[in-house]
Amino acid sequence: MAPAQFAKMLSEKTRIKYNGFDFSDAAIQKASNLLGTNKIFAIGDATKATSYPSTYTTIVCTEVLEHLNDDLGVIDNWKQGALCICSVPNYDSVYHTRFFQTKDEVISRYGRKINILELCTVKKPILTNLSISNYFRELRWNRYKPKRLMEIMGLGDFNNIGGWFIFIGYKL
Repeated sequence: MAPAQFAKMLSEKTRIKYNGFDFSDAAIQKASNLLGTNKIFAIGDATKATSYPSTYTTIVCTEVLEHLNDDLGVIDNWKQGALCICSVPNYDSVYHTRFFQTKDEVISRYGRKINILELCTVKKPILTNLSISNYFRELRWNRYKPKRLMEIMGLGDFNNIGGWFIFIGYKL
């Protein structure tokens, strides 16, 4: 997800007050441009407790933990009792320190730090931002590739296509 897409969605669809941080100046600039303000995001380091304000009630941590060597140390920085909404991938990448193949692996790693109440899977989108004509063209071009056709139609398997485990709970 591009920087601030989640924040933009929240600001357009809810009355939730959202603030965030990123270690990257470039990501902060992109987020500020997308949202039309530079007051929502700041430079911060998830590995340092000083990056977290004292007044938050919820942590949203998507597509972050898999990149950090000390992901459990980052979670230790979170306020006890805070609602945690996190995602981690089920696919490998040169940029990932780890990935998870099963829900049990996610629970085994994070269940001692977060009281996980809900854990679901979300498949990666195969095609995004396509017009209907482009969608049908993709179907035609891949007509002799049954696996790819199933993926395009949204029928592919989570384990083959890849995606994310999303878990929600409270910081212990």
